[in-house]
Amino acid sequence: MTEIDSKLASAAWNFSATRSLFLEVKIADSTDKLTRGVTNRREIDPNAPPDSPLATNFRYQDLNDNRRYNGNAAANGDGFNDFPREQINVAASYFRGDHEWRFGIDEHTMFYNAKADLVTDYRGRGYDVNSPSGFETPVNKRVYVSPGGDGISRYESPMRAVHVQDRISIGDHWVVTAGLRLDDQKVTNNVGEQVNDYRKAAPRFSAVYDVNADGRLLVRGTAGRAVRIFPLDLAFRHFTRGTNGLNTFDQFGWNPATQRYDIFQRSFIAANDNEIQAVEPWFKDEVSIGVDWQFAPNWVFTSRLMWNEAHDLYQANDQYDADGRIFRQIVNRPQLFRDYQGVMLAANRYFRGGWSLRTDLTVGKLEGNEDDLNAQGNEFEGLGGIQRGTGVLNPTSMNLDGRLNTDREYVAHVIGVKRWDFGNQSVVASAIVNAQAGRRWGLRPSTAVLHPVSGARINTWAYVEPRDAQELPDTMTLGVAAAWDFPIRGGFTGKLGFEVANATNEQDQVSVNLANGRASSSAGGYLIPREFRLKLGITF
Repeated sequence: MTEIDSKLASAAWNFSATRSLFLEVKIADSTDKLTRGVTNRREIDPNAPPDSPLATNFRYQDLNDNRRYNGNAAANGDGFNDFPREQINVAASYFRGDHEWRFGIDEHTMFYNAKADLVTDYRGRGYDVNSPSGFETPVNKRVYVSPGGDGISRYESPMRAVHVQDRISIGDHWVVTAGLRLDDQKVTNNVGEQVNDYRKAAPRFSAVYDVNADGRLLVRGTAGRAVRIFPLDLAFRHFTRGTNGLNTFDQFGWNPATQRYDIFQRSFIAANDNEIQAVEPWFKDEVSIGVDWQFAPNWVFTSRLMWNEAHDLYQANDQYDADGRIFRQIVNRPQLFRDYQGVMLAANRYFRGGWSLRTDLTVGKLEGNEDDLNAQGNEFEGLGGIQRGTGVLNPTSMNLDGRLNTDREYVAHVIGVKRWDFGNQSVVASAIVNAQAGRRWGLRPSTAVLHPVSGARINTWAYVEPRDAQELPDTMTLGVAAAWDFPIRGGFTGKLGFEVANATNEQDQVSVNLANGRASSSAGGYLIPREFRLKLGITF
């Protein structure tokens, strides 16, 4: 069972200091806590073999399809992830002549408090609840060292961003905007040691040309860079000093003679001297060009050509050192790439009587060889290793290039809105149709690679076909909503809203088990069921 507890408190103050200076201040404090636990544990059978599922409440992972049985299915086992965040944002806008200057400082402090405890994890192929090993083909058992004290690992990341922008009007036809953002982030681990520190500059530029100087035909162009912050979860997984419930274990193989996992194979101890200073945050460069055209009094047409490319992608996975020993490597890998090209077309129509129609279509292609933005992918893992059973060298580097799992060849929306005004009250009703292409996928079953000299084994996965060889069905959903705004008293206004998501209750498949190609067994493998939502609000 998973429980999510989210809290947010914020306050904002905007005011004009002078006729040409406008100031903005915002403070916020938030937390998102996700708690994991098993509420209904198996009743232990005292007569069952000691390593069978009938005799334990531990987890059994089937390496054929990576499904987990008998215990907590979450990757980190029992425990919680807590993400508190404190922030203050200060900005100033200064107007002088044809210039509109904007300055700002953002101060954030992110925290990550994690508790994870797997205790024991069984791994094999072909889960069988009645087998003494739990599997048709047992592989190993891992006995994890539980963290001491309260079991909580605590991490902190102060961040600062300074940004400046100038928006310049040049004659009657041009508006040019140039800006620069400087990001600074530090990351400390559970003992307060700094494990990452970077400063990055992200320039932005845009230009708008008003062809007839009347706002009806605009040509737009943009270019910019965005830097992705370094995630604290990565520090938890790879730069904890001591044990965190996941990083230290003894591994035992199955013994057919004793019908137990009692053949010691290896110990994995957290590498307490790991350094991460050499890992740079990845960033994305993006360029777009397009046209906004009001070709009739009530029609507006918008188009954009878009391109972006990710740089300095990093990855954490298992590799072999010069002696054939396994170590965890975290590195910016130059072989990794992620590129996008697309075009967006939109048309909006405003009718009499409060009616409006909005439509948009985006057609694009997202290609690359790494889809995991949290650096946990197995691409290029175990380099120098030979695939068990086939003799193939470096199987994790094959069939990687193609359309990524998050790629959609097209996404389209049609939105209809009707507004009624009754004095100082209003009612708005809307309907939205969303259609999109199915995700691309390729089969990547679990496998193992062995070092040719030491024989050290890395359990991993490898694509047996191009990563975009297959495609799930296209999907379409309908949502409807209505909202009533009404005065209460003085400056207070109330809002009452009602929404139906996926009104036709479509249940098309949107996910697949990449290990075996079967439909995903989780609820997230299909479109969300029809949902009814009631919204209440007060503004003042």
